[in-house]
Amino acid sequence: MGSALVQGWQPFYNITIVDPAHPKGVHHPDDLPLDYQPDILVLAVKPQIMAVIISQYVSRFDNAAIVWVSIAAGIPLSFYQRILHHATFVRAMPNLPAKVHQGMTGLVAKAGPIPLIESLFRQVGKTLWVHEECHLDAVTAIAGSGPSYFYALVEALAQAGEVLGLPFEEAMVVARQTAIGAAKILDHSSESVKYLCQQVTSPNGTTAAALDQLNHPEAGLVPLMKRAAGAAYQRAQRLGQDYFKNHSLEEEVLP
Repeated sequence: MGSALVQGWQPFYNITIVDPAHPKGVHHPDDLPLDYQPDILVLAVKPQIMAVIISQYVSRFDNAAIVWVSIAAGIPLSFYQRILHHATFVRAMPNLPAKVHQGMTGLVAKAGPIPLIESLFRQVGKTLWVHEECHLDAVTAIAGSGPSYFYALVEALAQAGEVLGLPFEEAMVVARQTAIGAAKILDHSSESVKYLCQQVTSPNGTTAAALDQLNHPEAGLVPLMKRAAGAAYQRAQRLGQDYFKNHSLEEEVLP
């Protein structure tokens, strides 16, 4: 995710992206000039190593002069506030389409919306400031993980085409372009998704026959998606809970 933001952001500010997994990300504070002071420091690391990574930076900078941003799922604001005290801190949940300036980023901060961060993430797509921190886990389940659901649907559609007799490569061409075209209509239309669906569906036609299966109250697409998103939501919540259960914040971070 850090690499997607690197590609999408314009360097109007001194932004440091801590991403040990990406060549363009900063791996360690020793990689930075001694007199360097970022305006924004983005922690693009997995929740499991957040305490170790943040401990490397907390004594390096004037923390009160930085806007700290974490894109790690699950770890709450209270964790960072105990380390950084009065520093400005934002939790963000962007998604992969930020790479092509079509991202969806959920944001939350103790002090409410911060214009600097708003403008930054709007460079790579749309933003939503949630009123309650727990709602960021829902954004994680829908937007953060959502592109994978979409790709899985395209894959399943191509597999269905193969069952109907198309070679898989041809079925994938049809499935991909259908998804791309539908997404572009969605982007350019102000109509509801339900209305757009009705525009494709003739009474007793082929689409109606398919939707009868997708709309099954127990085995259809809606209950399946609710289960999938619910599993992602629960996992986002457990990431923070599991970390605090197995690690001591005082031992790892606090002096």
